[in-house]
Amino acid sequence: MLRTRRDLIYGEPVSTEPRRVRAPRAPAPSWWSPWILLGRVLLVVGPALVVLCRLTESWWGSAPLDEGGLSTHPIPGAAFLASVALAAAWPFLLLPIGSPRWSVIDDGVLVAPTVLGTRCVELHELVRAGGFRVLGRGGDLFVLRLRDADGHWVLLTRSGQDDVPEAVRSAVLALHRVHPEAVSPRLRARMRLAPVPPWPQRVARTLVTCAGFLAYIGAFFVVLGLLMTVSGQLT
Repeated sequence: MLRTRRDLIYGEPVSTEPRRVRAPRAPAPSWWSPWILLGRVLLVVGPALVVLCRLTESWWGSAPLDEGGLSTHPIPGAAFLASVALAAAWPFLLLPIGSPRWSVIDDGVLVAPTVLGTRCVELHELVRAGGFRVLGRGGDLFVLRLRDADGHWVLLTRSGQDDVPEAVRSAVLALHRVHPEAVSPRLRARMRLAPVPPWPQRVARTLVTCAGFLAYIGAFFVVLGLLMTVSGQLT
């Protein structure tokens, strides 16, 4: 009986099939994802505009002000817009967040393009699966968290239009059948693998979600303030 890396982590065999040897994979076609492309452009252009605003402060500082007391020069205005975009989108820029719409399944491996590159997670070697809700104007966004035995992990966003691939669902179900503790309670409830929790637990989860949303709002203003200070717009 061959033991997989997941067997070694949990201390018991979960599969008797020999481990497959995969051929090298071609990179996922992430360049045609508009959000991935936009994020990569923002990650380069945004900090460049902030630094440019700082270096040219003596130049645009003498420009006339508008009725709101802001400079009419285009450089600080562009730097401000870039700072707002970076402060709002920093989790999607710096974390391995992908979308099921742009992800592919290649021989049992989830290939998910993100802003910082392509993430590969072996579905038949999953050791952890979880999820959490993110509040939003257009409805709640559910983020699926997957990690394999090699420590590779990815976050998949799921909205009403982007469904999780069937191979990912099957992998989570297989992990739950053998090691139910490896699947988070929230994900088990989301996939209807467990009964509906009592109302105190549901209220506690809602409060945690709201606290996370408030923490994101606080981080937005902190990052925005830091970027505007670096650019010279705040003294």
